Amino acid sequence: MLGIKAEGGTESYSDLDPENYKTVAKQVVKEFPNVQVVGTTLRHVRTALLNDWQTVMLYKGEFYASRKYENLEVLDRTGGGDSFASALICSMLEGRGPQESIEFSAAYSALCHGFMGDWNWATRAETEKVMKGGSARVVR
Repeated sequence: MLGIKAEGGTESYSDLDPENYKTVAKQVVKEFPNVQVVGTTLRHVRTALLNDWQTVMLYKGEFYASRKYENLEVLDRTGGGDSFASALICSMLEGRGPQESIEFSAAYSALCHGFMGDWNWATRAETEKVMKGGSARVVR
């Protein structure tokens, strides 16, 4: 992230520990004091079709991690990061709290993996259902 490496990472970026990204996010804020929110996605690639997915965020000095979506079925991984960022921005503009924002953005970006291409077709209702513990498997 911005040339700042997380401790304990591997060349394959597998087994990403969210706690390692707390240090990275704090360093980003230290180097760029105007930054108010630092967020990123964490992906563990099990196979081309199964990934673990989680999102993290530093907001006002507090660190937040979403639930982990294990064995997320991947149709196309393009757009996961964009979906995360757009949902995080949307959540915060709507006044959701930080934990709710990171959970909403994780659910929305997890759902994106079930669509071909760079466009996330998930609805707010689908996202809310997944965010509250539902499966990210395609229900259509």
